[in-house]
Amino acid sequence: MIDTSVQTVVKSKPQLPLSTTLGPVHIAVTDRARALAIWQDVVGLELIAETGNLLQLGAGGKVLIVLETGAVRPAVPRSIGLYHVAVHVPARVDLAQMAVRALQRNVRISPTDHLVSEAIYLWDLDG
Repeated sequence: MIDTSVQTVVKSKPQLPLSTTLGPVHIAVTDRARALAIWQDVVGLELIAETGNLLQLGAGGKVLIVLETGAVRPAVPRSIGLYHVAVHVPARVDLAQMAVRALQRNVRISPTDHLVSEAIYLWDLDG
């Protein structure tokens, strides 16, 4: 039952306050070495810290991705979870170099032109 005694004005369009920030993305992985190699050697992130089963990766000292190692099985396809993580690179040549590094390491990719942006989707080996 909904409590109608309290009247709240709900904005028709959700809007986060300008002071809102997002923290690092946490990703569960089954194979520590494989995941670390992709994020470091293909994407170009640096290992900032390692605590227990958590690997903190980022750029310029800022943690962007936290790999949670020790998952027992890959993610189940079409289940609830993160669809993708976007990493914006400054120039088209940077995107091309990332694609080459992925292909050199046999990482499956899907280049996409969205008309307003270009992207390379790296297939997550953990689902």
